[in-house]
Amino acid sequence: APGTLPRVMSVPDWKAVYEAKCRELQELREQHVEFQKTTEQVDKQLENQIEQATSQAERLEKRLADLNMRVKAEKKKLKEETEGEAQLVKVIAALDKQLGEMHTKHDKLLESKKELDSIHTRVSQENIELRERLDDAEEENVLLEQDLKSMQQNKAENIQRIKDQLRDVQHELSAMLLDKGSKTSQ
Repeated sequence: APGTLPRVMSVPDWKAVYEAKCRELQELREQHVEFQKTTEQVDKQLENQIEQATSQAERLEKRLADLNMRVKAEKKKLKEETEGEAQLVKVIAALDKQLGEMHTKHDKLLESKKELDSIHTRVSQENIELRERLDDAEEENVLLEQDLKSMQQNKAENIQRIKDQLRDVQHELSAMLLDKGSKTSQ
């Protein structure tokens, strides 16, 4: 599990792990910042493309509705007129062709919009995953700092205890030497 390290490492080893984790954390932060900048740029581009695609789809839908109305009007008008039947067939065929082209363009725009939405979702998910990695690294860094402080405190306590013991031994040795010196002089 992250942050769980064996307790047998020496202080220099802990410092090395701590420094490596700090560097890794800094790299992750830099990557995260760069990724966020890139994500923001991609988001803006995707939003612009989506807006353009939506706007174009709306224009095409309006034009399609206008063409449908025009086709209906032309059909009605041409049916009422008995003359110019050949012209009627040409106009209807041209309008039907335009209508088919508009349907094709509209379908392509909808497909492009779906792809852009998918890319936007994937980029957002990658941003979330990178943030989670950064949070995990920061949490592990905090745990390492706590372990290092604890080891430093234990080290200081052990050094003080050894100094106290050494002082006591020196006093005992001095007392023994004085006692031995006074016995030999008698």
